[in-house]
Amino acid sequence: MEGRGILMAGNDTLFKELLRIEKIGNYWVYIAIAGNSIPVLFALSDSLNGKWLFENKEHDFPQQIEYELIKHDFLTARTIGLINGKLIVDEYAMKKQN
Repeated sequence: MEGRGILMAGNDTLFKELLRIEKIGNYWVYIAIAGNSIPVLFALSDSLNGKWLFENKEHDFPQQIEYELIKHDFLTARTIGLINGKLIVDEYAMKKQN
């Protein structure tokens, strides 16, 4: 599974990242590459009933990424983590494109 994250303001691109979920050896990992930085890996820590939780407790933010399949063509993603001791949760809704 692959995707792209793009944050725009008008016609200006503020942030880009490449996202991928793949199996490495016996482990499923979520790989995020922001801009030209090195890849950040999150290991699958839980999966149940259409929810998948990936974690990297050493990463600055987020430390967790959660996907939830709502319907066959609708998915939510949450980035979860601490910034200066405060819990931050951002949610993104995605719909499958034909």
